[in-house]
Amino acid sequence: MPLQIGGYDDHEHLLVSLKSKHRLDYFVRDVKADSSVFIRKEFDRSFEWQKGYGAFSVSPTALPAVRRYIADQRQHHAKLDFKSEYRDLLSRAGVEFDEKYLW
Repeated sequence: MPLQIGGYDDHEHLLVSLKSKHRLDYFVRDVKADSSVFIRKEFDRSFEWQKGYGAFSVSPTALPAVRRYIADQRQHHAKLDFKSEYRDLLSRAGVEFDEKYLW
């Protein structure tokens, strides 16, 4: 179930509630496929998602803050670009990464 959706010029954020029986990779696959068809049909333009995606779990107590964060993307990205934001999110979550695999 979608809780908050928003983004900026080069990325989207989806705050969703998934049941334990749902597979995250299938969910992302379906969102990308269905939205690509919609964009091509409605806007008659070429569109393609990047190959990968990032996913983070959120505690129930953090939901209001995450909703605000998603709603305020335009203001947020006036100060910080997407790549810097993503590296920061990974670091804060304790996820080790190699930059050559991110972009």
